Amino acid sequence: MPYSIIWLGNWKLTGNVMGHAAEHSVAVEWVLNHQFLRVHEKDKRAATDDRVPYEAMILVGYDNTSDRYVAHWNDVSAGVFRKRWGYGNSIGDEIRFVLNIRMGRSITMFRWNPGNAAVEDG
Repeated sequence: MPYSIIWLGNWKLTGNVMGHAAEHSVAVEWVLNHQFLRVHEKDKRAATDDRVPYEAMILVGYDNTSDRYVAHWNDVSAGVFRKRWGYGNSIGDEIRFVLNIRMGRSITMFRWNPGNAAVEDG
């Protein structure tokens, strides 16, 4: 899978989620006979009375037939947004996923920043 060597390991994800600054811890490893990368993304902020920290378990694979990435997305907001799956294409140092959700579509981008050896979510 292209980009897999960049993703493997533990790293910090920074960016904006729904207009708010976010900092998440991310752990990435191969699963299912190296067919998918399991991405475990977790908000570093603690829970409050009115906020549940974000957490997601994402399986990212590569579809050689259509020459694009596929993501199976499960997160704590599944009851509201029902993020299930989506496809992504790489453009330069970025992979842009279009996820199919109940209310339409959601776009998530992962961008490799070689200057600080980090992946950013935007």
